[in-house]
Amino acid sequence: ALISSLAQLLMDSFYRTYHGFMILIEKEWCSFGHKFATRSGHSQKKVLGRKQAPMFIQFLDCVWQIFKEFPTAFQFNERFLIFLADCLFNCRFGTFLANSQHEREELHLDQKTASVWSYAIIPKQKAKFINQFYQENREVLYPYATSKTARLWENYWLRWDSNYKRVDIMATCEKIMNEKIQEKQERCDDLQKQIEELEKSLEEAQTSNIKKWSQKMFQKSAEQQKLENIPKIPETPKISEPVKPVE
Repeated sequence: ALISSLAQLLMDSFYRTYHGFMILIEKEWCSFGHKFATRSGHSQKKVLGRKQAPMFIQFLDCVWQIFKEFPTAFQFNERFLIFLADCLFNCRFGTFLANSQHEREELHLDQKTASVWSYAIIPKQKAKFINQFYQENREVLYPYATSKTARLWENYWLRWDSNYKRVDIMATCEKIMNEKIQEKQERCDDLQKQIEELEKSLEEAQTSNIKKWSQKMFQKSAEQQKLENIPKIPETPKISEPVKPVE
């Protein structure tokens, strides 16, 4: 599930969207029978240490490493990854419980618990998990996968350390972006007021010109009317020459 999920995430941009990523996890991890109970230590039975392994956490960590390199290629943000990692261990939802879909159906978890996806699609929660800098990129991602580029996921692994100061890069960028948007909005409002004032001035100028033109046309019409009322001097009749008699 780990390798196939990462491969699909890199090759298909749909799985880098918010809903696409949920479908990928549901398909590759939940439906295909990842042993969440055994790997995460949820099982009530005695579990051998070698069977317990944080595979799903490793997957989310790998996604974060790719996200760090391509921050605009994913529609979801780091908060969503941390939220899913917490849901794996807090057992708040039935999505990551039991070892297979068959076991979840036998335990009637769909009736006893809620799905993590039903919570994630709530508009208020979705707004927290959406990457504001997302730009759709249909190309295949080729991450620079070396030990030098790998980084500790500090916001997840060190968040409970009292000496660690959490740095939410996306939140900082969102704050800066919102401030820029507010500045642009204020500028747009000022420009809109100027446009309204110019339109008002133009309308007044047009009204004034129409009045002047109307007065000018009225004066011209009055002058023309006066000229028409002046009596015309009768034309003098032309005297025809006498007809000479034919000899």
